[in-house]
Parts: sequence; C-alpha cells; structure tokens
Amino acid sequence: MAVRRDVRRRANTYFFGKVLANALLLVIGVILISTFLRRVQESTAISRQLHNSEQSLAEAFSILEKNEEGAKELTRVFHDGNQDMADDLLELMNSGLFSSLVNSDHDAQAEVFTDIIDRSGVEYLFVMSTDGRILFSPVQEYNGKNPVDLGLLTEENVGKLVAGTRGENGTVTPVREDNSFGNFYFYSTRGYYRRQDFALVLGADVSTLDSQTSSLRDIPFVLDRSPVGNGGFMFAVDTAKNVFLYYKNGEEIMTGRSALETGLSEAAFEDGYSGIETIRGTSYYCVSKKFGPDTVICAAAKTQDVFRDDKYVLFWSTIGFVIVMILCLLYAVIIRNDFVRRAFKTEKKVLYKSKDLTLMFDRSIFEKIYPLMIVGVMLIFGISYYTQTLLEISQTAEESRVALEEVAGRYDESSENRKVIREYYNNRFLSKAKLIAYLIEEDPSVLNEPTSFVHYDYVEDEKVYQIDDEGNRLKSVGSSEKLLDLCERNDLESIYIFDEHGNTIATSTPNWFFYLSHDEEAQSSPFYDVIDGKKDTLVQEPMTSDMGEESQYIGVVFHYYTTKDSRGRTVYVSRYDYESSLEKGKKGNKKAAAESEAEAEEEEQGITEHRSLLQIGMKGELTDSLLEPTELSYIFSTSTLKGGHMILFDASEEQVCRYAPNETWIGMTAEELEVPAEALKGEEYYGFTRVSGIPYFQFYRYMDGYYVGAMIPESEMFQSRMKNSLIAALTSLILLIFLSATVTLTSAEEEKLFASADKKSGSRLDAAIFNIILPSGSTVSTVSASARWDNRSIPWREKAPEQKLLTMVSAIFIVLILYILVSIRFANSAFREDGVVMYILSGRWERGLNIFAFSAAMLVAVTTMILLEVIRFPLRVLTSLLGARGETIGHLMISVMKYGGVLGVIFYCLHLFGVDSTSLLASAGILSLIIGLGAQSLIKDIIAGIFIVFEGEFRVGDIVTIHDYRGKVMDIGLRTTKILGSDGNVKIYNNSEISGVLNMTKDASYSLCYIDIEYGQDIEYVEEVLNRELPELKKKNNLILDGPTFAGVNALGASGVTLLILCKCNEEDILGVNRYLKRGVLQIFYRNNIRVPFPNLTISSLEPPEKREEEKKKREEEEEEEARRKDDGIFES
Repeated sequence: MAVRRDVRRRANTYFFGKVLANALLLVIGVILISTFLRRVQESTAISRQLHNSEQSLAEAFSILEKNEEGAKELTRVFHDGNQDMADDLLELMNSGLFSSLVNSDHDAQAEVFTDIIDRSGVEYLFVMSTDGRILFSPVQEYNGKNPVDLGLLTEENVGKLVAGTRGENGTVTPVREDNSFGNFYFYSTRGYYRRQDFALVLGADVSTLDSQTSSLRDIPFVLDRSPVGNGGFMFAVDTAKNVFLYYKNGEEIMTGRSALETGLSEAAFEDGYSGIETIRGTSYYCVSKKFGPDTVICAAAKTQDVFRDDKYVLFWSTIGFVIVMILCLLYAVIIRNDFVRRAFKTEKKVLYKSKDLTLMFDRSIFEKIYPLMIVGVMLIFGISYYTQTLLEISQTAEESRVALEEVAGRYDESSENRKVIREYYNNRFLSKAKLIAYLIEEDPSVLNEPTSFVHYDYVEDEKVYQIDDEGNRLKSVGSSEKLLDLCERNDLESIYIFDEHGNTIATSTPNWFFYLSHDEEAQSSPFYDVIDGKKDTLVQEPMTSDMGEESQYIGVVFHYYTTKDSRGRTVYVSRYDYESSLEKGKKGNKKAAAESEAEAEEEEQGITEHRSLLQIGMKGELTDSLLEPTELSYIFSTSTLKGGHMILFDASEEQVCRYAPNETWIGMTAEELEVPAEALKGEEYYGFTRVSGIPYFQFYRYMDGYYVGAMIPESEMFQSRMKNSLIAALTSLILLIFLSATVTLTSAEEEKLFASADKKSGSRLDAAIFNIILPSGSTVSTVSASARWDNRSIPWREKAPEQKLLTMVSAIFIVLILYILVSIRFANSAFREDGVVMYILSGRWERGLNIFAFSAAMLVAVTTMILLEVIRFPLRVLTSLLGARGETIGHLMISVMKYGGVLGVIFYCLHLFGVDSTSLLASAGILSLIIGLGAQSLIKDIIAGIFIVFEGEFRVGDIVTIHDYRGKVMDIGLRTTKILGSDGNVKIYNNSEISGVLNMTKDASYSLCYIDIEYGQDIEYVEEVLNRELPELKKKNNLILDGPTFAGVNALGASGVTLLILCKCNEEDILGVNRYLKRGVLQIFYRNNIRVPFPNLTISSLEPPEKREEEKKKREEEEEEEARRKDDGIFES
C-alpha cells in the first residue's frame, strides 16, 4: 500500500509539474503572439498614419502654394492696374490736360488732382521733372521741391521713377518706399510737353495690397483648417528661431513659444522626418515637411489615437489564441485521463531511445486534438479577418471624414478667399471704371467719332428714329478704336457708354444698338439705378447668360456734355469746357467779346449736362485665373482617398449630383447613381454600393445645404487584411504545435507512472453519455434518449471528452458574449463615438448583404440564445414546484419560446439583410396556395424535417424503431430520413410519415428472454439451475455487459409458466445477444431435464346450441349403434 501511495504521489507531482510547464508555455505563447501581433499592427498603423499625414501635408502645401499663386496674381493685378492708371493719366495729360494745368492756378490744379485721386483710389499723384522737381501736385508746398527733401522718396527711388517703372517687355517694377508717412508703392510713366520730359508719378498705399494678400499668405489660417487623421493637427515651426509660428491643439495654444522647450527634438525640424515625439509629456506621431527656407510644417497625432483601433484587433486575436490554447491543453489532458481510466491502449511511436530516455509520440492523443487545433487556427484567422475588416472600414471612414473636413476647411477658406479676391478685384476695376469715366469726361473725342449708326424703333411697322436732347438723331459709335485701346491697356472685355435714357452712344464692341432693358429679370436692368441717380456705382455679381457664358459688369456714373455746332449737329464737349462756360456766362448768356461768329453761335446754343452710365465688362479669363483656387473642381480635388474622389449632391427632392469627377454623373439623381436612400438623410453614413458596376465604399455627410460624399473603390481597400490575418493564424499554428508536443510526447517513465497510479474505473452501464459508431465509421459521443429531455444535468465525470469540450466552449462563449453585451451597454465609454462599432449599433447602415448587417445579425442571434438560456433556468425551477402539471406547462413554454425566438431571429435577420419579411410571408402564402395541391406532401415533409431537427427526437447514429422497423439513423434530410436495418438494408421514410418513434439510444440496453416451463415443474429447482448456469453464458460472450440474471416469473400462460431472463448489452448488439441468450437458456433446460411445454391448441365451436344438441344426440345414437354391433359380433363369434 505504501509503495502504491508513493507511486501515486510521484505521478501527481509529475502531472502537476507538466501542467505548470504547459501553463508557463501558454503564458509565453500569449506574450509572444501579443508582442508579435502588436508589432505587426503598430507597423501597419504607423504606415497608415504616415500615409495619411503625408497626404494631409501635401493638401495643406497645395493650398498654401495655390494661395501664394493667388497672392502673386493679386499683386500683379495691383501693380499692373496702378501702372495702367498712370498710363491712362499720361494720355489724358497729352490730350490737353497738361496744358490746362500749366495755364491754371494752384487751386484748379489741386482740384483736378484731388478728383483723380478720389476716383483712382491712390494716395499720391504728382508730375515730376527729370531733375527730380515736383511740377504739379494737390499740395502746394510740394510744388517745385524735390521728393528727397520732403522725405517722400530716396534719391535712388527718384532716379528709378524718372526712368519709368514699366519695362520694355511690359513688366511693371514698382518702387517701394518706407518713409515717415507710411509704406507706399510708386509707379511712373514718362511724358513730353513742349520738348520737355516729365514723369507722371502715382503712389499707392502698401496696406491696400497687403490687406488683400495677408489672408492668402496666412499659414495659421490654412493649418487651422487642415485636418489630420486620428484627431491630429498641424503646427509650424520657425527653424531659425526654434519657435512655434503656429501651434493650436484644441485649447492648448503655444504660438510664439520655444519648440525645443516643449520636448520636440531638433530631428523633427528636418524635411521628411517621421517618428514619435513628446510634446509637454504627451506622445505624438509626427511627420515634418519644409515650407520655405526657415519654416517646417508638422502633422501630429497622438500615438494612443493612432493605435486606438488596432488594440481591438490585437485584443480579440490574443483572446482567440488564449482560448484555443487553453481548450487544446485541457482537451488533451481530458483525453489522456480518459484513455488511462478506460485502460485504452494508445498508439505510440518511438521517436528517440537511449539507455536513460525513451521519447514516444502518442498518435492517438494527437489524432484527437489536431482537429481542434485546425478549427482553432481557422477561428483565429476568422477573428483576425473580421476585426481587420472592421478596422479597415473604420480607418477608411476616418480618412473619408478627414477628407470631408479638409474639403469643408478648403470650402470655408475658398469662400473667404473668393470674397477677398472678389472684393479686391471689384475695387480695383471700379477704380479703373471711375478713371476711364473721368478720362472720357475730360476728352469726349470718342463720342464725336464719325459713325453711321443711328438708334431707331419700329412703330406700327414704320421706322422711327430716336432723338437726342439737341433734337438730332441719336448716334452710336461702335467698335471704337480708342475704347478698344483702353480695354487692352486695362485688361477689360468691353466698355459701354450710355446716354441718359440707357441707349449706347459709344462702345468697344460691335453691339452699338444695345440698350439697357427695363425687364427686372434682365442683367442690364439694375444699371438704371446709376442713371436715375439712386447710385453712383454698381458692381454686379458674375452672372451666367442664356448661352452659358459668365459675365460681370461694373457701372459708374458718367456725365457727358452736349451742344450744337454751327451746322446744328450734336457735339460732345469736355467737362472742362462745360465748367468754363459756366464761369464765363451761366448757361446761355452771350459772350461780350466773341472772337468769332462760330463761337458766338455755339454759346447761343449753350452746353447741356447729362447724367448717364459708363459700363465696363470684365475679362472672364482674368477672373478665372484669380478664382481658380475657389472653384469646385479645386475644392473637391483630393489625394487622400486612395484612388477615390469626392461627389456632391444638392438637398433638393430629386437630390441631383452637382459635382463629380466623372462629368457624365453631373445632373443625374442619387437614385440613378444607385446611391442608397439612407446615405442622403442628413446623418453620417457609410457603406458599400455599386456605381456604374464598380463597387465603392461611400461616406456621406450633410454640409451647408449639400450632401458631400467620399467614394473609394473597394479594390483600393483591405490591402493588409489577408496578410495580417494569415500572420496571426500561422503564428498561432506554430505555437499550438509546440503546445501539442507537451501533451503528445511522453517518456517510458511517465507512461509507467500513470499505468501504476491509475486503474481502470470503467463507466456506468446506465451512463447518460456514451460512444456510438456513426454510419460513416467514426466514433462519437452522444446523449441517451431519455437524458435529452431530462431536466437534470449530467455529472462532469460521466461526460465524454467531447461533451466536456463542448461544455468548456459553451462556458467561454457565454463569458465572451456577456462581455460584449456589457461593452455594448456601456458603448459610449467603451467605443469611439464615431467608430465602426457605434455605427453598427446605430443601425444607420443600408439593409443588405454587408458586414454591418452580418455583425448585427450575429449579435441578435447570440443575444437571443443567451436570453433563452437565462429564461429557461428560472422557468424550470418554477415549474418544478408545481408538480407534473407545472412540468408539462414548463416544457410547453420552453418549446414555444424556442420556436418563437428562432422564427423571430430569422425574420429580423432577413430584415437586416434587406429582405422584406412582410412581402416574404405574403409571397410564401400565395406560393403555398399555388403549389399546395401539387406539392402538399413535399411541404409537409420539409416542415416535419425541420421540426425533427429542432426538437431532437432522434439524431444521426441513434437506434430507433419506426413502424416496427428497427435500425440506426443514417441521415436526416430535408424531405426523408434513412434508417439502416440490422439486415444491412436501408429503409427510407418521408418525414411527414414518421410517428410513434421508439428511440432506444442508450449506453446499455436490456436484452430480454421469455421462456415457458411446464406447470408441474419445481420452480425452486429451476431458479437454482439458472443462478448456477447463467454466469457461464457471459464468460462465453463478451458482448454481454452485465448479467444474465433470472428476473422471476413474468406470466402464467395457458401452456406453462413464463420466466424472464435478462442481460445488459449495447443497443446495436441487442438482437445478436438476444438470440444467444435464448439458445443458451434452452441448452441449460435440456441439460437439467427442465421440460418446456409443447404448445396447446384449444378449438372452440361457435355453432348454435340447438344444432349442437342434435349433433350430440346423433353422436350418441351412433355410439350406441356401434356398441350394439360390437356386441352382436361378440355373440356371433
């Protein structure tokens, strides 16, 4: 006994040591796979973040470069415009203004210069001689002095202005002067008067330009609107001073602070740098790019946000690995213990043998656990594949979200820039229009050009000429050379001069007949406000004509002055002439000292002032070049969507596409483009759909009256999903192979210890779980038929290894599902608000065959299963207290809940997958009516088959009796069930015909033998013989598991006493054992002179009593006659 205890102690020590070694291996495996998978996921996440940051930087740099181009274009327009004004003023000087200024006093000179300054919007205007003296200016103190002495210009700049600021190739090089009065740009153009050179100088305030270009060159303005993936941001550093030019991260603002003091390394200031940096104790993944010589722009995102979604992939992959490892380990231990307990001789192969060690491979255990290993690896692959898919969708949604935020920022910025550019553009050209009006007012020669064009109307099919205020036909000058020259010099499309009634009197275009329309819908109608004196200027917004051409016009008040010449013809005179006439004699007074008769007649006629309109038309190509960065094609162009693009729908009822890179889509409705209706309902939406046959991932959001979407080809997604899933699965497989080696490799000493420490315990013959052989030949465990509907749980020790594995899997599955349900309950804190998990739970996705519907359906199914199990337990406890009636009601309620839950889950999942359950039911009803007569039996068979499977009345491998036919269930199909009989034949039953099934599936069945003995036989003697002889039958037949035993008298028959002898055997052996038992008992009776009665047959007559009496009398008479003949014969002899 002491030796046995020592052996058991050594075996237990060895066993627990091996368990600890396996547990250590499990921990090491978890650490290895989690570390390895974390490295893989982190590498993928960093690579993805690097790509996103580089794309965000590229987009920001593109905006900055576009803005810089816009600023340069505005600067060019500014300088060219001011130079053009100087050139225009020079032409005015050459046309007689210079002579007038020479002959005028200073007050008149100042008035002229002040008027020009007010119209042109400049700060300085003066005429300077070649030696640097100011000849004319609005300030009397300046005249005759050198600008150098006035502190207005440096000597060097005076020399540049004398030479002129427009080069031979037409480029303008302004002179910048920063003096005590401010900062100014000066422009000049050279002129000649009476062989004397002079320079017309014009000065503009630098702030006029800077105020317009500062926002375009504002780096913080751009960076503040440039999103970075995973909640990142951008900041800029001045590398010369190592200070933040811009840093704003939420509420944290560090602009102007030292970058190095916050924790940034100098390496982060290098062009193309990428890595993890610490800023004020927080870890960021940073990507840097140089902008200019001394500026670095960096895209930064918190590392915890970069790896935020990957931790779920890592968590579930590791959990899957741990579960599979634990299950494989425990299952191997259970299998081994089961083999030892049943004294099952396993198949072993010697791998290594020496004097001290014999290493063997247990093939039997390996064959049991390797299917679990394969299933486990497939499970890990499936988990990784599923989580990688969700991760990729989440990341793509984040990239789409960033792209939309970028578009929104670019849209806001473009709107601001468009406003700035438009305002600047309009102001500059408004000044040009005012100056041109002034030039023509001072020199109206263009209106006096010879022309044959006369305005007229048709009244009742008769041509009626229009009359001007002088009583002459109203003429119009078309294609004026002078106006064309002004257009060319000032970058204008057209110039129109109208009379006080809105008729064209001169134009640079051939449209001499044009007039302002009184139709309020017409583009020209609002300009009557200028003619009528309601406005002095009108800057019209760009409008699209019926021809699809965009045009913009600016109108300014224009005064023209008319009189008659000596021949009575209408003549246009200058404002100077009009004002001179007022001074010399107020409107119509004769000049006392007329120099000529013609002049006297002219004065008699007088000069009339008219208020009208001068209108300029803008060049479309000029506005296009300035506003290109504000167009939709630029705003919605992006490179952050991995081969995808943006799309725009309006919020009308039809939801029409307003922008798409594919021009054929523009104008089509969302329905025509197969965009899901859920996508354009205002909430954030993303999912998969096909457009023009190409599968896209689409992300939509409502923004400022439009639905903006990001479309990414599905082929551009999931680039790393398969690779990472395979890595996780293969890594798990390698570790599982190492684990299997610890349980399948044994030594001779280990086998000896286990053989000595354990003895065969066997299993109960009435166990609820036992092994059966399926028709396929494989051995599996099953539950006895009676235990399937028994409320009692099966003890752990009685369960087969497969059943124990199933129990462990169920327990782990329930724990995981409960964890998931708890996480969902607290989803707001457990998951990202904009993450894919919250999106699945929100139900905003499109109903159809997609991963969102699959996830929701899986969640609904497992939740329903758990709820049914949770409800089943208290219901059974409650009904058990109510007796047999309560037990019946409990079983009924459980059955109703089970079927109701299954049907509810099926229909709800069909709804999730986009199937209209109501229509499905209606269709099924109509279909059943149509095919009811022809396929009624088929439908009954299918429904019966479904119920057989769900109810579990019998399973494949069970031994059943159906309609007195006994056999093993081979297959349960949707229409038929196949039974394999003991004779080797297969009987096929339609499922609807199966009823009254006798399920005889159990571990040990009773084989019953009924045999009769004669009534005169000594029953005690028979008992003694059977008790002595029956044990010998078991020794001769190993199919008998227990018995045979004499069970007593079963019946008192007509011919003898019926005895019952029984024994236990496997159900599949019961027929053969029964035949053996009958033969053996009969031989025992023959050897011991125990008589078995012959069968007796009792025949009863059913004839009427009267006939029986007659026949009786007849027989009696025949017997008497026979007796009499015998007597007579005796006497004769």
